[in-house]
Order: sequence, then structure tokens, then C-alpha cells
Amino acid sequence: MLRVSEIAATGAVGVWLGAILFFSFVVAPRAFAVLENESAGELVEAVFPRYYSLGVTAGVVAFVAGMTRGVLDGFGLYLGMFFAAVGLGVAVALFSRLYLVPRTSDADTDDEAFERYHDLSVKLNSVMLVTVVFALVFWHV
Repeated sequence: MLRVSEIAATGAVGVWLGAILFFSFVVAPRAFAVLENESAGELVEAVFPRYYSLGVTAGVVAFVAGMTRGVLDGFGLYLGMFFAAVGLGVAVALFSRLYLVPRTSDADTDDEAFERYHDLSVKLNSVMLVTVVFALVFWHV
């Protein structure tokens, strides 16, 4: 059972990290490079709800795997740090999904509001990226 939890946590966090990197460094930049800004914005807005939901789902899977590991092998400092990193990542993804996505969509006609929400989104995505990397590291130490 311990081996299953290791695979589940590594897989969930790995998929989450891969999605963040792929979306942030491939999809979004290429969309704005090859499409008109309005079309690229529509594409990104269509992807965002699923992107953040994937993060929440992966975080929950990782959390359950961590709890399984803790029960079977004992809780320690690094597992606690793993939980903190996953928890922060899930909180950012959930906040972004429930708060930012609707407001960014509603702010399409207000350039100042859109820029403010976009800037916050970029910063939160960076926080999510760092926390997911830390989660992966803390899982394997």
C-alpha cells in the first residue's frame, strides 16, 4: 500500500507540475503569438477553469496519498512540509478557479480591471508553480 501511495503522490504532483509548465510556457505564449489578442484571450479563458480544477484534483490525490504514507510509515517534518506545499498550491488553484476566473471573464471590457486580474493571476500561478515543485521535493526526501 505504501508503494501505491508513492506512485499516486508522485504521479499527481508530476502531472500538476507538467500542466503548469506546459500551460505557462507553451500554450499561453503561443496562443498570444499566433492568434489575435481577443481570440487568444478566449482560448486561455476557456482553458483556465479546467487548468485550476486539475490542480485542485491533483492536490487532493496527493494529499490522500500523503495521509496514507503518514499512517503507514509515520508522519515527519518532510511529510508535513509536503502537506503545507500541497495545501498552499490547492488553495491558490481553488482561489483562482472560484475568484479570478469569473472576474477576469467579466473584466474583458474594462482594460484596467483585466490587467489587475491578469497580473494577480500571473503572480498566483508563479506561487503555485513553486509550491508544487517544493511538494515534489519534500515527497522524495
